[in-house]
Amino acid sequence: MVSDMVSTSGAWDWPRISPLLPQEVLEQIAAIQPPQGWLDSDTPGWRWTVSRQFTTASAYAFIMDIDLSSIDPIWNKVWSLSIPQRVKTFLWLTIHNRNLTNAERFRRHLTSSALCDVCGGAMEDMDHILRHCRSARGLWSRVVPPVFLSDFLHMPFDEWLRNNIGRSIDTPLYGPRWEARFAVFCWLLWKDRCSAVLGSDYSPKDDILFRGNRLVDECFQGVANKLMVSRHEQAPTPHWCLPTPGWVKGNMDAAVNTNTGQAAIGGLLRDDCGDWVVGFTWPIGRCSVLVAELWALYDMLHCAWDRGFRKVLIETDCLEVIRILQRTSPSLSNTGLVASIMRLTEHNWELVIRHVPRSGNALADRLSKWGHLYSPESVMLDYPPSFLYALVNTDKGSGLRDPIMVLEWQRDANAACFNLRTDPGG
Repeated sequence: MVSDMVSTSGAWDWPRISPLLPQEVLEQIAAIQPPQGWLDSDTPGWRWTVSRQFTTASAYAFIMDIDLSSIDPIWNKVWSLSIPQRVKTFLWLTIHNRNLTNAERFRRHLTSSALCDVCGGAMEDMDHILRHCRSARGLWSRVVPPVFLSDFLHMPFDEWLRNNIGRSIDTPLYGPRWEARFAVFCWLLWKDRCSAVLGSDYSPKDDILFRGNRLVDECFQGVANKLMVSRHEQAPTPHWCLPTPGWVKGNMDAAVNTNTGQAAIGGLLRDDCGDWVVGFTWPIGRCSVLVAELWALYDMLHCAWDRGFRKVLIETDCLEVIRILQRTSPSLSNTGLVASIMRLTEHNWELVIRHVPRSGNALADRLSKWGHLYSPESVMLDYPPSFLYALVNTDKGSGLRDPIMVLEWQRDANAACFNLRTDPGG
């Protein structure tokens, strides 16, 4: 039984396990919480996803023996766009060259001509419809700055699609939300073309530029309303701030080598003056980034409690960790590691665990990456390593202080923090 491989102290009994398994498996076991008597019974999990939750995509990939990591990254971009699903489906068809243009219909003997029915001067493929026909050229000449127009119209079609779909949301090149506007403009060009060729009562509609901009703005407004921040939620600061007097602040992070899967964690505690209290860093075995982030939180909670601190603010740049604590994410929610973390949060202390941007978690990030240099034994740091002196002094010298003054019991699914007040006298 697995429980027979656990020592009397509750850790893995490595002298018994090590001779039985290869090193790679041992490193995977090292990142798993050993079974404990107080934990709930084991629950089934879907082994082909990191979250242990079933997904159709992972099931299909397993059945078809597909490596999901090798899938073209353009699809993540397409499916994450804030545009209607029918536009995303159109992009999928276009990238796969599956649209029924006149050229394709002619190839299938469904029409007598492959020429464009609008201008009649060229073969009607998707490149012609979306870039070179007079309606498309008229649109792009109004949208794309003249200095970029020639390259925009003459680069290879596949490259043209990928470059414009993959641009950042606020690119200064063609305007804000360009990747969504580009996709919608292409879809409207195709939709109008289908209506003109196949519709007997077709009549030109409103200007494509107007319709496209309006649709994109409506989509983004809908997303903004859905994700509107609660008025009780405090927006995270982009920089590290001093904790409230009488409190200590902990920052932790995890790093996973994408080639080997080996993970390391790092964290540190600082007092209300910004001075270093203690730090830690070490490898934890082979696991996913999310599991490593949870291990970092678990060790940070242990470190703070064991050092006698009872007013603790912990920051992480992994929002999924916060969602797991709030019970709003099913990822790993039934694992022993999460149960151990929740048990620690129920101790008699005042505790805040909240999300911060990566820029506010720079020290922990450096420590976690440094952990790859050490053996699996824990490395506690009573003083900051020399390569972190400058960053410690920068954070300390900022003079910014967190505005956390009063803490109430709160588990708000919309808030970017997880607050506990369990002080009986509070």
